[in-house]
Amino acid sequence: MPYRIYDVTDELKDMIMDMGAKIRDVQPLFDGSMLGDKVKSNYKYKTDIPDFVDEIIEEKLYR
Repeated sequence: MPYRIYDVTDELKDMIMDMGAKIRDVQPLFDGSMLGDKVKSNYKYKTDIPDFVDEIIEEKLYR
């Protein structure tokens, strides 16, 4: 059976970097807002992780 070996190093690196940047944005502040609402980041996301995290947060907020 044929098989292929994929090098996902760059994809994994992008996912880890995007998640780290998103974690910074969702840090809660004392006034109930999030750090990303107060301080805008110039980081350019390369994956759809921000959308995924935002969807999870909204789902938990509006339950």
